[in-house]
Amino acid sequence: TTLRVPFAGSNVRFQWFRDGLPLADTILRSGSRAAQLLIRKFSAADVGTYTCEVQAFGDREVVGDCKVRLMQVPTVVSPPPRAGIIGSMRWQLSSSEVRTSFSVKGLPKGLKYDPGKRLIYGTPSGAGTYPIWITPSNPAGSGLVQKYFLSVELPDPAFRGEWVGLADRSAAVNGMLGGAVRMTVTSTGSVSGWFRNGGTDYRFSGRLTGVPGGDASFRTVIDRGPLLPLVLYFTFPRGGDVVTGRVTMGGNEARVLARRGTVPGPGTAKSGSTLQCLFRLADDKKIGNLAVPQGTGWMQIRRTVGPASVALAASGCLADGTPISFTVPECEGGDFPIFSVYPAHNGSFTGWGNLSEPSFQGQAFSGRFQWRKLRPSDSLDTSYRAGIDLLVAGSGATRSAVSDISDSAEIVFSYGGLTWGQEIDLNQSYLLTPAGKGLFPGGPLSPAWISMQVDSARGTFTGNVRIKEGLVIRNFGYDGIFGDGTGEGFFTLRQLPVLGNSPVLSGSVQIRPR
Repeated sequence: TTLRVPFAGSNVRFQWFRDGLPLADTILRSGSRAAQLLIRKFSAADVGTYTCEVQAFGDREVVGDCKVRLMQVPTVVSPPPRAGIIGSMRWQLSSSEVRTSFSVKGLPKGLKYDPGKRLIYGTPSGAGTYPIWITPSNPAGSGLVQKYFLSVELPDPAFRGEWVGLADRSAAVNGMLGGAVRMTVTSTGSVSGWFRNGGTDYRFSGRLTGVPGGDASFRTVIDRGPLLPLVLYFTFPRGGDVVTGRVTMGGNEARVLARRGTVPGPGTAKSGSTLQCLFRLADDKKIGNLAVPQGTGWMQIRRTVGPASVALAASGCLADGTPISFTVPECEGGDFPIFSVYPAHNGSFTGWGNLSEPSFQGQAFSGRFQWRKLRPSDSLDTSYRAGIDLLVAGSGATRSAVSDISDSAEIVFSYGGLTWGQEIDLNQSYLLTPAGKGLFPGGPLSPAWISMQVDSARGTFTGNVRIKEGLVIRNFGYDGIFGDGTGEGFFTLRQLPVLGNSPVLSGSVQIRPR
């Protein structure tokens, strides 16, 4: 062991001390009065705090303190960290002594050891408990082999399952159409699914990242060739049923929200009868405004409980005749997303609904949706030109269409460009036959002739109307949902009967007992 005092000049004298006592040269120690002190075969007797007194030209300086101890055989003092298969791990090795190197054996696949940094790092490829042997060494010798058990955890069970959700409308990202996502997370953290940006579907896959006991995240880049790539980000909260995220394109982004699909259990209600609902304007100020549809859209949903998921299949129409048809998983708590794109007029119908499972046979679900048409489907089409918010107004299980009906009822047509006189002619009483056919007074020779057919199995009604305006005969159809003698729906009619560029308007149809 060598201790040295750097100096310059002449006539300099030195004296070394250990723990305040002056040292003298011995067989194993030399330089007690020199600039360099050399101790051969350093032993426990030499341990202490060393200083050196330096004198020159009457000046005196004490340098130190230098604490010197005897190096021991090392031991490992860094236990393994918590590890998981969805996140990178860093295990910094340390020991009880300096100048220690380590020999590492038994690392699982996915982990590596960097001797220079004394660091174990990487992402384990499989869950389990792995024995790892670490041997520390330094100039004093090799320490005892220490055996550790590295526990690699699976992702939190809360992350697993199917997730479905919606992306907000964004002019830059999806052309104001919105978007939808559906993805599955496995028990090992693998992610696969599709993202619908506007009217285009893209597949993606990857893995969750995160640390044991914390939230997980997922990021993927969707290459779109000559178009800017889409980047998806999702955060999976530990123990939560809602995933938040965003989709970015260049410097623009749209929010994404997804919910976990329902996993059937002992308390899950079984497949039930068909549900039905009505869509009405969310803004009362737009009622009576012919620039927006005045009819009532409708939808029916069939709920099917499978071994691993609950599926909702829907069909119906918006109040301008736009069809509704989709199949989507039901989410925890009864939520379900709707996203349908209509290329003919560059529009989409989107929003969240909620199905109340305990009352599946009664009042069924609620929701708020938006139908946005960015361009007309033809030169005559003006209905639903901009974003129209719709509410679920009235819902329940499909009821008997024929057997409970009273002997007579009335059908009322309103709005949709009808004149007052035409409305009076069309608001008629009728009888419903056991076969579901409506019998109206006057027959085909009436100035306002109406036909109607009820589908008792589906709980819907359809019909046609013929009206006369002078010498002009006009025909239009109507439809809706029907049960227990009541029904509601819509009809569409051109505003002017003789002009080729007249807009198509939407009106309301109501059927009620007398």
